[in-house]
Amino acid sequence: MESKIKKHYKKIDDKSRIVQWDIYRNISFKVIWYDWNDIIVDWKYAVVLTQDCDLTWDYEARKVYTSGNSNDKFLQTILICPAFNYEELCNGEHIDWWKMRTFESSKKWGWPREKLVNNDEFKRYHFLHDDGELKIPSFVIDFKLFNTVPRELLYSLWNDNYIGTIEELFRESLVQRFTNFIWRIPLPEL
Repeated sequence: MESKIKKHYKKIDDKSRIVQWDIYRNISFKVIWYDWNDIIVDWKYAVVLTQDCDLTWDYEARKVYTSGNSNDKFLQTILICPAFNYEELCNGEHIDWWKMRTFESSKKWGWPREKLVNNDEFKRYHFLHDDGELKIPSFVIDFKLFNTVPRELLYSLWNDNYIGTIEELFRESLVQRFTNFIWRIPLPEL
């Protein structure tokens, strides 16, 4: 049976809520950095990774909420991962406030670009293909830099900053890679 899915992404025009696998552009928020100073983080692109069932429960509970009712289904924050332009990441130009090693200059470390694009070896990263129609560039999700953002912030950016949603066929590998990265067991060098 041939798949009806022909692209990596879809645009949902009649959306009523944020869903897992949504892609947003231009998200800015404040975080406390390692020296306890606040910094503003600006992600050009980010992908929503909060479980869709939790996003659904939150949305449905808020629709019917009245004062005095339980609000235990409400989300305060939504989990996102930054997605960096592929070329900028390869050249180490994707984050201006954090010095990053470049893939191009790191061939001696075993980081050739084709292994990144094929999602062969690097558990920290996940490559996603471009889509000219939706103006989505080739980008790489960096699982090490995940953040939570206030729910209200993401909903306030929703109309202007939502650009697409990852199609079903490509969701599972992204979520599996993310959970494998987060749940990896550190082993001592013997």
